[in-house]
Amino acid sequence: MVPNIGTLFNTLEVSIDESFVQQLFGEEIPTQYRSWVSVAIKQGGTTIPKPVEMVDPNYLASTCECSHLLDSLKGKEKFDPVFHSETLKEVMAEIRTKKADNLEIFLEKIESSIEKKGARILDYLKEKWTGTWFAATPNNLCGTALSAVEFRNKLRDRYGMKLLDSPSHCDGCNEQLSTTHALSCKVGGLIHVRHDESRVCLGCLACAGFKPSNVRDEPQINPCHDTRRKDERGKLIEPNTGVECEINSDRGDLLVHGFWDRNTDCIIDVHIVDVN
Repeated sequence: MVPNIGTLFNTLEVSIDESFVQQLFGEEIPTQYRSWVSVAIKQGGTTIPKPVEMVDPNYLASTCECSHLLDSLKGKEKFDPVFHSETLKEVMAEIRTKKADNLEIFLEKIESSIEKKGARILDYLKEKWTGTWFAATPNNLCGTALSAVEFRNKLRDRYGMKLLDSPSHCDGCNEQLSTTHALSCKVGGLIHVRHDESRVCLGCLACAGFKPSNVRDEPQINPCHDTRRKDERGKLIEPNTGVECEINSDRGDLLVHGFWDRNTDCIIDVHIVDVN
């Protein structure tokens, strides 16, 4: 590692900002968003680094981690592999702690420089597992292979940006179209289709994890098995438990027998919502 070479990476950083990032997002993004995407995926970013800012911290980390090795090469002391390993662990732990503290300060600065909606999205993206899709290996068998348009739309939606080449108004109700409206419109939002797709997907996973005979759709919720038994008030009573029940048309989306415990039924009800 060589110190004070940050200016040599200016050309690389310009290429990343003006070519690579623009190709990913489909257009030039604001400066504060460039700082946002440079952090780790777990912190809501994309791990696209800013080389100029990384040079000095990387140099300091490298020289501290290899300090004993460097001194032994210079003949200042005898090399001890055990001491070298201990030095590496101590320095790496200290660097992780310092990096986490600096990252929190950095994210607070980003959050203060963006609008309220963007700050809320940043808090959401820092939750666990929200960036799993971004780091998943593309695989056609597992359904994790995305086309260029799908990847770009998902990436832009991740940061609350409007999708490219989307219509200006909803084709169902003629309201101004946004991601939030598209996910919640009862006319053109295809809520029923997305609901049925989620139910079918859960059913397929349940059939794979259990027996297909253990899974059925649209089960009646809390049915009374014996409709002839009533108490003195004329209410229906479950004969096995003595619990008061009533006949209604409430149904779930999926029933999985033996999901929680043997000889028990788990009823799943799917609801489509927009988290934003």
